Order: sequence, then structure tokens, then C-alpha cells
Amino acid sequence: MRSPVRHAALLFAATLAASGAAVALVGGAGDPISTGSSPAPNAEREANLATPAPGPLCAQTASPPRHRSEFPGEPSSSAPSAPTQAVPILAYHYVRTDPDPTDVLGQRLSVTPRDFAAQMDLLHRSGAHAVSLADLLAAMRGDVLLPPHPVVLSFDDGHADFLENALPVLQRDHLCATVFAVPDFLGKPSYLTVHQLETLAAAGVRIGAHTMDHLDLNTQPPPVVADQVSRSADVLRALTGQPVRDFAYPYGSFDATAVAAVQAAGFDDAVALAAQLPESWAGRFTLPRVEVIGGESLQAFAADAGIPFPAR
Repeated sequence: MRSPVRHAALLFAATLAASGAAVALVGGAGDPISTGSSPAPNAEREANLATPAPGPLCAQTASPPRHRSEFPGEPSSSAPSAPTQAVPILAYHYVRTDPDPTDVLGQRLSVTPRDFAAQMDLLHRSGAHAVSLADLLAAMRGDVLLPPHPVVLSFDDGHADFLENALPVLQRDHLCATVFAVPDFLGKPSYLTVHQLETLAAAGVRIGAHTMDHLDLNTQPPPVVADQVSRSADVLRALTGQPVRDFAYPYGSFDATAVAAVQAAGFDDAVALAAQLPESWAGRFTLPRVEVIGGESLQAFAADAGIPFPAR
């Protein structure tokens, strides 16, 4: 059975109250099943993994700013109003083969390198475009037009396997991605080092914050919440020399105190994974995501990503 987290993410419409814009976040349907028979990526494209394409991954992928009256279906005489966007936000954790078959949580959170490459190949062949959360917000404001089949790719916790198993595939297909890093985890076993984080930032991967040490913000007093949120941005900004505009709630959960802390810290947006989202939390600081589960079929992934299967 599909988890309530995934089900809620499919149904929730996140409303940007400040501008009157809404983003409908869509996801997949169907239960996770084995991908043992998933087709391997094209051989030529697989060979290209040895020489990943240079250049920043997250250059602006949306169209240049246009007057809102130029959007299809909107009369030129109408008052400016931001469009509605339907963009899946996908959440990954590990891109690895979990060596422990009894590790139920680890197996669920681990997408194998083979499956990940097949998923990205499917995005490429279907004409999908990976955009950043900044692109999504700009589209919600009506400032830009997103490309066809937009999708946001996000990776939680800052695992070292991202650098080895995910980055070359993303570079091969020129796919933008956001890594939500935990500063106090940097340099620990299985996590990125500071130098590796700097390498990702230099490659154009967006670096977002995930608190200082992955505390469940719902269980902490307000001063601790505020410190965890604001300091994580400050540390990551100092390490990468780049703005840190995106935030992910640890464990995907949040409360009003956490949302207020994210806003006060100057973030532009925040993403979650929550089974129930009261209307008062709707908006750009509570954007829900769809988990990509280890072992799910390519067909389920295509539904998560909002792309046709089989790809055209």
C-alpha cells in the first residue's frame, strides 16, 4: 500500500498566499514493486558517464520573463495574475545498493545506481526538464514560463553516494538538482566532506539547508528551532560561498514554529513530507514532495514524475 506521505503529497495543493498563486504538486500511483527487469540506459549514454558534461547544472531553465498577459489562455486585457503550476517535487535519500537486506528503512530509502540511471534516462527520453525551486517560485509569481514536463529533483541529508552515483548521471543529462545538507554530518562516515560539498556547489548543484544536525523540529523549543534553521544556512553559505535559499524539514514534518523560523531566517521556500497538511500551512514554505522509494518500478516512477510511460 502506498504510504500516507506519498498519498497526501499527491493530493495537496500548495497555495502561495502572498501572490494568490497556487502550485499543484503531482505524484504517482501504484505500489512499489521490484525493478529487477528495468531496462538499462542507452549504451552510448551510459558510456558518457565516464566523461560528465562540464558547466553548471542549475542554470536558469525557465523562459525569460514575460508579461503575464502572454500566458496561453489569459486574455491580454485581464489584470496580471500568477499562473498555476503543476510540478512534481521528487525526494531522494541514498543512491546506492544497501548491502543489508534486513535493513527495511535503508532499503526503502535507497535507490540503486542502476535504477537511478534508468529513471534519469526516462526523464531525458520523455522530454522532461529538471528545474530548481527558484524556477518554480518564479513561475508561481508569473515571472517566467517553465519548460515542458518540469520536475524538481531533491536529495536529503548530504550522503557521499550522491557525488559518486548521482552527479555523473545528472551531468550527463544536464539535470538540475538540490542537495539538502546537514552541516554537522559533513565529514562523518557515508556523508559528504566539506571539500566534496564545495565540489558540488562549484558544479552548479543547488545546496539547501536541512538544519544543523537533523533534529525533529517539532520536538524542540523555539530558540533551538530558530538556531538550527538559521545557523545551518549561515554555515553552508560560508562553506560554499553561495546563497542558501532552500530548506527541507527533517523527517518531512513541521509545525507553525518551524515555519516561522524558516521565514525569519530568510529562506525563499521549504519542502516537506507530511501525511496531513492543514490549510493554514499551505504555501511556499510547506511544499510537499513525493518520495522515490527504493525498488519501485519505472512505471511508478513515471507516475511520480508526471511523465508518460513508456516514454515517447
